[in-house]
Amino acid sequence: MASFDEAPPGNSKAGEKIFRTKCAQCHTVDKGACHKQEAVDLRSSEVPIQPSLKGCDLSYKAALPEIQNLLRCACETHNLPLAQTWVSCLHQTKTGCRHNDDSYIHCISTIDDACYVGDPTVLEFHEACSEHHLLKGQGVAGQAFLTNGPCFPPDVSNYKKSEYPLSPC
Repeated sequence: MASFDEAPPGNSKAGEKIFRTKCAQCHTVDKGACHKQEAVDLRSSEVPIQPSLKGCDLSYKAALPEIQNLLRCACETHNLPLAQTWVSCLHQTKTGCRHNDDSYIHCISTIDDACYVGDPTVLEFHEACSEHHLLKGQGVAGQAFLTNGPCFPPDVSNYKKSEYPLSPC
């Protein structure tokens, strides 16, 4: 599990918590994915894959209240509007628009019960993040997965859509 470190001076107050679990591969199909993405202009085509990956060990769920409390404390201490926990899609039963047979092993998404929204004005963004999965290397969470450590970009609004589909640009 990556930990929160102090962001270097001049960096925006943005952090995304990365949470990894030991888990068998799992997958289910969610027909309702992508509707909140459209509200914040995060459109992509849904490519459903066969629900052939089963047997996910969801034992990490017992730690979710503690993780959520940690994120709440971090947001309140550092005056952050939002903290999200991202995990590989292979380690949970959540599906999304980015999934296909080739990209599924590189896909990450939020764990909805392990996030904290401290500012209601970012709730719609959080909901869009929940449904718009990232590939490893994309955005703050995707970069953290590649380095297996914290990532503090100076300004997420400088990302191009191809680098960070959740960017406000």
